[in-house]
Amino acid sequence: MFAIMGMSGGEVIIILAVLFVFIVLPALALAAVLMLVAKRSRSGTVQPMAAVAAPVFATSILPGPVQVQGRPLKCLVCGHDTFRTSAPTPGRADVAYTCAQCGCLHWFMPT
Repeated sequence: MFAIMGMSGGEVIIILAVLFVFIVLPALALAAVLMLVAKRSRSGTVQPMAAVAAPVFATSILPGPVQVQGRPLKCLVCGHDTFRTSAPTPGRADVAYTCAQCGCLHWFMPT
């Protein structure tokens, strides 16, 4: 097809490389910078990813310990045993618990 347009395979590779360097790489760099800016709080410190991604409506603290496969759940980061849960997403069976102390998200997929 490119031979019809008068281009060789080497010219096509050069054009694709130039497009990658000038379009794709800057877009990836911009996305990374925007993610870093979004993670910063108003005080200028970087928040944990779970605290940034936690939904706003996840404010109800569960009454009592959470059991996962018959074992009490402890936070993998701080060891705390009190969690918040978010409203279930319709059509999905996964469960997410957010540590009430440090905000670490513990996400469980159905087995």
